[in-house]
Amino acid sequence: MITFRPLNDNIPPEWSPDVHWQVENYSDDADMSAPLGVAWVSDFGWITHLDYVLVRDEFRRGGVATALVAACRERWPNLQGLGIGDAISEAGRGFAVN
Repeated sequence: MITFRPLNDNIPPEWSPDVHWQVENYSDDADMSAPLGVAWVSDFGWITHLDYVLVRDEFRRGGVATALVAACRERWPNLQGLGIGDAISEAGRGFAVN
């Protein structure tokens, strides 16, 4: 289950509401309070940027990040990805664009 959560509570004064989003991937098979992975997206209106994707260690290489990125691209069709220099793992390089 993918959940889109606007980060509007207790944000710094210089942040605008409804710009920063946390996208969470929860397991349909297990009763867990923590998501399997999260993505942060910044939607400024003129540009929407995938800031990062993080997947819990025990769920890596299981399609969690792929599902998160697909859901983000569906919601924000003009989503800009991570730059090739932004990837911090070999698996993350698959989501990076030049």
